[in-house]
Amino acid sequence: MHSAPSELLAYAPFVRRVVQSVIERHGLYHDQEDYHQAGWLGLLDAARRYDPSRGARFETYAGIRIRGAVIDESRRRLGGPRPWRQRELRPVTLISLEAHVSQARANEPRSDEPEPDEAAEWAEARDALARVLPELPCQERLVIEHQLAGETLSAIGARLGVSEGRSCQIARSARRRLAPRLGG
Repeated sequence: MHSAPSELLAYAPFVRRVVQSVIERHGLYHDQEDYHQAGWLGLLDAARRYDPSRGARFETYAGIRIRGAVIDESRRRLGGPRPWRQRELRPVTLISLEAHVSQARANEPRSDEPEPDEAAEWAEARDALARVLPELPCQERLVIEHQLAGETLSAIGARLGVSEGRSCQIARSARRRLAPRLGG
């Protein structure tokens, strides 16, 4: 299928939908414009290589080529497959979060122990967070977990191979996703 560029423009919503799906599935929330450009290149490649005699619909074939182009672009930009999952990251759990908060409380000048209702609220919030955290994309979950463990955005960015500003954007995106789920 050798389509004219004007014919391919009709696929703009399709390209946008496929690229956004890959971005969300793989946690590629940085430089999204580059991934959309890669998606368009995937569509052009699909238009050049499509062979209707093989029995596949063009949209099916193009979707595969677009996904592949976006994933290839992410590997090129990030230096391999999902580098943030390959790095050695100190495991952060809600238990370490609780220890961090307990330590912070120990340093505060308080004359009494936490009120029972305060402890119950903390336990409820911790349980709610434990339920929704796994639903976040990998990068967002890692940023939030490490923030809760007391790491700076600069240190988190270095761990993930992104800038401090990018780690801030990831954290903000995660908070936006978490807010409705946590009643915020």
